[in-house]
Amino acid sequence: MKVTAILLCSFVLTSCSFYREFKQEKVIRAEKVPAKVREAFLLRHPGVAGTFHEVESDEVESYEVNYSNGDHENSETFSASGVLLETEEEITLFDIPSADLERIRSFLVEEDKDSQTLKVQKVFSDKFSGYELKVKTIKSRTLLMEYFFKTDGSFHQKEEIELKPIQTLY
Repeated sequence: MKVTAILLCSFVLTSCSFYREFKQEKVIRAEKVPAKVREAFLLRHPGVAGTFHEVESDEVESYEVNYSNGDHENSETFSASGVLLETEEEITLFDIPSADLERIRSFLVEEDKDSQTLKVQKVFSDKFSGYELKVKTIKSRTLLMEYFFKTDGSFHQKEEIELKPIQTLY
């Protein structure tokens, strides 16, 4: 079990800039962000500097703030009115309870045994709470997979991200 976790952990990269390249968001200056969003973030994290992004979505105008919390990169997404919509907290595979990790590992091996986990996050929102794994598939240089697992390690959903030529993984 520990060997499995160590092997999976060896593939985890903690580069927030790598992940940010694949999201459809535009970096914007803090002055361009609605005051309610800036205020809501500063109330939750006094004195913490964040990078603001406008998130392209069909659902609601929203803004993501990426910030550092010690050694980890985290993000929070707010509506234009300052309502917290989602929190993403960077974690390692070791932060996932072992029984849940084993369930996740089994699922990923069945999906693509040669895939590499690039980033692990704990996600909290009104629609979903659980784990999000960014996975590089060996079968395709232009495809990044996002797997979502519930807090008990059971599979929730999968999303494919087609990368632009300049974003190829290797």
